[in-house]
Amino acid sequence: MNKKKHKSIYFLTFVLFLLTGVVFIQISSAYTKTVSKENELQILEEELTREKEKQIRLEEDVYYIDTDDFIIEKARQEFNLIQEGEILILPKVDD
Repeated sequence: MNKKKHKSIYFLTFVLFLLTGVVFIQISSAYTKTVSKENELQILEEELTREKEKQIRLEEDVYYIDTDDFIIEKARQEFNLIQEGEILILPKVDD
C-alpha cells in the first residue's frame, strides 16, 4: 500500500510540474508578444508624430500660398517682375 501511495504522489508531482511548465511557457509567450506589440506601438506613435508635424507644415504652406507675399515672390522669380520704385538688376550674360 505504501508503494501505491508513493507512486500516486510521484505521479501528482509530475503532473504538477508538467502543468507548471505549460503555464510558464504560456506566460512567457504572452509576455514576448506584449513586448513586441509595445515596440510596434511605439514605432507607430513616432510615425504618427512625424506625420502630424508634416501635416502642420503643409497647412502652413497652404496658408502661405494664399498670401500676397507668396504671389509677389513667385512673380519676381518666374517673370522678373518688380514693384513700383524698384530697380531690376540682371547679371551680364557672356556670349
